[in-house]
Amino acid sequence: MSETGTYSFIRQLLCLPLLPAEHIRPTFDMMSGLNTARHITPLVEYMYNTWISSTVWPVESWSVYGHTVRTNNDVEGNLIFYFILLIIVVVIWRDVA
Repeated sequence: MSETGTYSFIRQLLCLPLLPAEHIRPTFDMMSGLNTARHITPLVEYMYNTWISSTVWPVESWSVYGHTVRTNNDVEGNLIFYFILLIIVVVIWRDVA
């Protein structure tokens, strides 16, 4: 696997949570079957042991498919709302004054 292929493979692994939960395991199995680079095998094994087959963190708990807020912090997800609200308040205040 070339350096570009390695980066692409890792990016695809990192995108697994964006898939619907029922598609994550089959996609991971397909991807791990395509892995021909020995230096990536520990990462694939880690992903499988820690995330794919975990009983502590089942796939359904970390799949974010369909979630409306996709940030680490709900406040970050609401910033656009507060920014729009601020603009509305400024416009109304300007009209009143």
